[in-house]
Amino acid sequence: MEKVVIKGTKTEVIEAMKEKGYKMEGFNDISTEAGYFYAYKEDYQGADYFTIFESRGLYTLIQY
Repeated sequence: MEKVVIKGTKTEVIEAMKEKGYKMEGFNDISTEAGYFYAYKEDYQGADYFTIFESRGLYTLIQY
């Protein structure tokens, strides 16, 4: 399975993840401060975990 890496503003990141089929319920200020969150896919049981890096309003999400 290929790792997902998404970069952009908060809005761009959310849209890109939704295009990949992820529900973005866990992506918020608390998860950004913690440095990680998990996202569910529509037809997938279980969650994918992502690290979050934020700098000057730009986000990088990396699946692990």
